[in-house]
Amino acid sequence: MRKMVLMMLMMSFLLVGCVNTPIDDDDDDKEEPLITLSEVLGLVNETKNHYLTASNIDILLETEINNEVASLRVNYEIDGFTIENFKYAVEIDSEVYETYITEGIQYINFNNQKSQKTIDRDLSRKVISEYSFNVITENFFKIHTNDYFNCLKVVSEKDGLVTLTLDKTKTNTLETLNRLSEELFNGITVDSIEVKINYINDEVINIESVIGSIEGAEIRFLLNFTANTHSIFNYPDDLADYPVQE
Repeated sequence: MRKMVLMMLMMSFLLVGCVNTPIDDDDDDKEEPLITLSEVLGLVNETKNHYLTASNIDILLETEINNEVASLRVNYEIDGFTIENFKYAVEIDSEVYETYITEGIQYINFNNQKSQKTIDRDLSRKVISEYSFNVITENFFKIHTNDYFNCLKVVSEKDGLVTLTLDKTKTNTLETLNRLSEELFNGITVDSIEVKINYINDEVINIESVIGSIEGAEIRFLLNFTANTHSIFNYPDDLADYPVQE
């Protein structure tokens, strides 16, 4: 059952003009203003919208339940409906599924059962559609909706790292927690949420959230938008030896 769950679940400063005011030495001890929740949500949505139309992505998704981690990574370069480079890997427990596309050939490795075949335009279109950013991150954003973020509060922000936690005083919080309880814990009450977001130059780099229940069970989600900011498509050395699929 846990394995099925793992499978399924797979932001700014305002510049102000200088004014002539007396220097107050106590200002050095004052904290910088926190980024607002609406600014955080704006950064998340802007980054998401950017990747919806990106032709070059390198996305890492992780879901962890009771120290068991499922990971999914997609890295590709496309030009219209032409796949220049493509790498996809899913790892759950000890099972690994990988597929590569380069120079018009698709290579598949499922737990060392390997095959290759030439891809045509129809298959290329299908791959681009089925492994798009929108599809890959669908389950993540079904959990991490605007309502999800709106039941949080910013508790710290430093050097592009924002930490948010659950705010139980908000009017929309109970409805969101009930939804999470049903979707993630079979009705057991969600009791805590902590989200950490890294961003650079108004673009989110990663989102990590930990959702906990009253019984102590936790689910950790990670979405890394730039798993490798300088993507280099290194493929296995034995691709030529993959058997040709009839």
